[in-house]
Amino acid sequence: MHIIDGFFHIAPIPLRGFVARQARKQVEKTYFLHGLGRHSQQEQHEFARRDLQALQAAVGGDGFLFSAEPCVFDFTIASFMAGVYDQQPPTWLTYIAEDYTRLKRYTEDVQAHVGVYGRATL
Repeated sequence: MHIIDGFFHIAPIPLRGFVARQARKQVEKTYFLHGLGRHSQQEQHEFARRDLQALQAAVGGDGFLFSAEPCVFDFTIASFMAGVYDQQPPTWLTYIAEDYTRLKRYTEDVQAHVGVYGRATL
């Protein structure tokens, strides 16, 4: 219910559920037309694992992609992955990505280098 209140709070209360259902239908339609929605959840999870494994292999071990200093490519990968790791509430992709510890460490290293973090610190 928090999604309806969070995204559709500007709609009058009697219409919120209707508006939320219509939005969900539109997202489902777009997801299908995009192509990913044509695959089972298990297939989508396997696609995610394959892509995360490729990213983890690309970032290698220590350091950044091409030098001791991060570049635009490091910022691109780390910003995407920060969105995955720091998503609140976590999604199924967040849980899968947790298995890629080297990729997570790389993401945190880039964030630490520039002093920007995707998660709130208390």
